Amino acid sequence: MFKHKLDQESSYKLDSSRVYDSVLALPQQIGGLWEGLTELKIGKACRLVDNLVVMGMGGSALGARVVKSMCNDKLMLPLEIVNNYHLPAYVDERSLVILSSYSGGTEEVLHAATEAEARKSCVVVIAGGGSLVEVAEKNNWPVLKLKEEYNPSKQPRMAIGMSVMAVLMVLSRCGHVEIESELVTQVLANLRSQQQILGKDRPFKENPAKRLAEILEEKAVIMIGAEHLTGAIHVFKNQLNENAKTFAARFDLPELNHHLLEGLSFPKELRKVFHFVIFDSELYDPVISKRLLLTEEVITKQGYGVTRIKAETSGVLAQVWETIAFGGFVSFYLALLHKIDPAPIPWVDYFKSKLK
Repeated sequence: MFKHKLDQESSYKLDSSRVYDSVLALPQQIGGLWEGLTELKIGKACRLVDNLVVMGMGGSALGARVVKSMCNDKLMLPLEIVNNYHLPAYVDERSLVILSSYSGGTEEVLHAATEAEARKSCVVVIAGGGSLVEVAEKNNWPVLKLKEEYNPSKQPRMAIGMSVMAVLMVLSRCGHVEIESELVTQVLANLRSQQQILGKDRPFKENPAKRLAEILEEKAVIMIGAEHLTGAIHVFKNQLNENAKTFAARFDLPELNHHLLEGLSFPKELRKVFHFVIFDSELYDPVISKRLLLTEEVITKQGYGVTRIKAETSGVLAQVWETIAFGGFVSFYLALLHKIDPAPIPWVDYFKSKLK
């Protein structure tokens, strides 16, 4: 009897660094970190700030992107994400600066730490260890420690559950967002149910993540979404880049309607290469839902392949995690279809080595 490649145990031997185990550990990452919420001690000064800045690179910045899009209609202060060496000029003693580095050794974040210290900002550190924790201890900055046991692959991008929850927890303890424990409990239950459907033991014909991975094999992926899902889609995109070594780009509604639709005519060969993935939600503003359907129509009429994915869970928090979890499985399966180990990132490592 024929078995699809993704239903054959031999395909999973490529996963030498346990990336699949990190995909499965998402509920543990979320729940394990959330249990330590009351232990996170942050001074009152962090409540009395005028702006919020999260400094991080790569996988360590993903959590902030998710939180910003998810909480955009709840945050009463501006939140800026910095992927650079320098803090914005406005950052001062009335700023809350969250320094995020999974390794604790990211040079851009360490450089920003010296600026935050010089400007006497309120600082909270999110890290797994390294020099950043040492800097925090020297300055008596609160540290939210990431737990490596929740990320068997040791890849920063696969610690997304901790990355998102860490930023949420800091903002919650500072009084800038409110997250109900009951919602977190429901998210964990949803994710465990989702894993039963998307896990490697679920056959290809019954597994939406395996089926989408096959559609995206040898394709350049263009991802489209809106509102609360944009951060989660960005995570999905990054994991396609790093896990599956696949070109993927993200465009947001309604902005893309003002330019991208006219940019699909040439080169004509793009129709053989591009595949669009559109993320839908019942929680979108009605005008966004209308735009989404029209966008799909225009793209299809121009001869491109389109897959529309609709979030099935209820509530913003649940849909965000549903999308992130789905992306983890799809990117992992796509790596296997490409016959590569999803963990190594040789070109990023090469680039870093040349910078030294």
